[in-house]
Amino acid sequence: GNSPRCVLASVSRQLLRDGETAEKNSTGEEHEATTTQQTQPFLNPSFQKNSNNNSKHQQKQTRTCNHTPNFLLFIFPLRLSSCALSDPHRPRTKAHKRNTATVVAQPGRKQKMKTMKESVWIVVLCALLIMSLSVTVSAVALPTSSATVPATPFIGASFTGAFTFSNPPSATAGFGPFFDIVSPTSGADGNDGISITGATLLGTAVTIKSVVLTAACVNHPLAIDNTHTPFQVCGPVGSTLYTLVLPFGSVVPDQVPVTATVSFAQSPLIDLNGNFRIYYRAGFNFANDELDNPCCDPSIFEFSSTNPTTWNAASVNPTVATVTHDATAKFPQGINYPQTDIVTITVASGQTLSTITVSEVLPLNVVYLSCTAAFSTGFTVLTQPTANQLVTSSARTVTFRYNNLSGTGVGIGVTIRYYVPYLDTSSALILTSTASTRTLSFTGTYTYAWTPTDVRDPQVTVPSTAYPATTSTVQTFVTRKSIDTAASSLQVNSPVGITVVVDVGDYWAFDNLFIYDVIGDGLRFDNSFTPTLRVVQHGATASSSFDPTNFLVNTVNAADGSQKIDFQVSNQLTSSSFVTAPTVYGGCHPVAAPTTNCAFGRPAT
Repeated sequence: GNSPRCVLASVSRQLLRDGETAEKNSTGEEHEATTTQQTQPFLNPSFQKNSNNNSKHQQKQTRTCNHTPNFLLFIFPLRLSSCALSDPHRPRTKAHKRNTATVVAQPGRKQKMKTMKESVWIVVLCALLIMSLSVTVSAVALPTSSATVPATPFIGASFTGAFTFSNPPSATAGFGPFFDIVSPTSGADGNDGISITGATLLGTAVTIKSVVLTAACVNHPLAIDNTHTPFQVCGPVGSTLYTLVLPFGSVVPDQVPVTATVSFAQSPLIDLNGNFRIYYRAGFNFANDELDNPCCDPSIFEFSSTNPTTWNAASVNPTVATVTHDATAKFPQGINYPQTDIVTITVASGQTLSTITVSEVLPLNVVYLSCTAAFSTGFTVLTQPTANQLVTSSARTVTFRYNNLSGTGVGIGVTIRYYVPYLDTSSALILTSTASTRTLSFTGTYTYAWTPTDVRDPQVTVPSTAYPATTSTVQTFVTRKSIDTAASSLQVNSPVGITVVVDVGDYWAFDNLFIYDVIGDGLRFDNSFTPTLRVVQHGATASSSFDPTNFLVNTVNAADGSQKIDFQVSNQLTSSSFVTAPTVYGGCHPVAAPTTNCAFGRPAT
């Protein structure tokens, strides 16, 4: 072969043969050096052990060398020269006897010069081979890939996947980067799969080469081995190999990973939940250097297997409908703060569900108000709790149905309204001063029937399927903040208005109230402006400008550039002679005591 060991052995033997021939021709003698010294340990440790055990036998052994320098054996501790340890007790051939005869001779000056020349050539040879070996064991390029592909795209809809190429820090530079992506273009029925329609990287179109995979292995469109033969890709039959040629000459180890956006198209006839697999890997066409020299540096892959099913993989399960829901993240307790739980149904464009039934399970400790649909055609509420009453464990599910619901790819919302009252079904407080928040959990299931567009596929009835739960939090009060200036109007040194609102729960009263506001880096309090306070309570409104002693503007935080402002709200209520100063009462909390009998539209802020 072409390995360094083979080259060294063969060239060394040839040099020795040439040297022996030259000696014979110049002097007519065979110069043989005899030595009885102990062999050095680094040449043969086992031989050293034997010499320690039997020094007498060791002294009888001889080493015959054709002027091969000892340092060659030191550099390569292998028996690479024609030197050989001989044992007089072993039978010899005639040639062996001649080669191991004990003759002591001193070569002449001419012979010494020849020997020195041979030694010099062997030194040069060893140096070159050492460099060759150092190249052989050095690091190489390691093409690496990862991908993010939508797991459940809508049937027939296009989607994109992000494919990332990298070369780890432990590697060396790689040249001619590319992706191999195998997509199931034939699908389940031969013509209802997933294909690639294009790819971009940093806004630039990526060149794509494609090959349909057949029962026989196919040639890779780029990569070739050290015999100039294209690498093979074998199956899955009916899929298509897409090779994306990235627009880079090389990828170095410290380079930021690059991500290509790949566009996929689904057949409108694709099977529901087909569990289609997309296989991918990374590679370097020119491997470890920029030269097109496959004889010495063939293409390299992240996975060398010809079978794509052993590469990285992403699963795609087309779906025809999804159901989600969204409840308010956090809100105050009370009838003056009714909340919404919005259930959204989305059907794939061009598809029609003969029926879809959704059951939304409400949390305990809420009063159910209503269930309405933005799109009412074919909509029916099948079961629901009693309106304006606390839900119970046996009656807290809202079930509704749509008939013949055609999809546009845009969601249809169904709104369920509710609020959190003062007491639960056992007349216990839902919130207290020490347990001032409570998490509410909403869950649900759906089922539907669908007739596929592909007449080869049977009608599908999807069994009851749970959709992800969502939560919200009810609190005794909620603080919210808004910026009153449009982003498009923001300029350096232009005024920015900020409003901080405290929504007081219906059944609560607060005094000794402070508000601590923090404005971020890039904003500074305008010292020429005096903050104002507005209080809405039991239908009445009062406003005042803050007294300078009731707010404090702190210095800018040097660590993060923020600035904190302290507002003493209760003190300001007293300074402005507010009617119930220093206390603020919730909408269902008269000055005397809280009550559950209060009207809508009277929250306290």
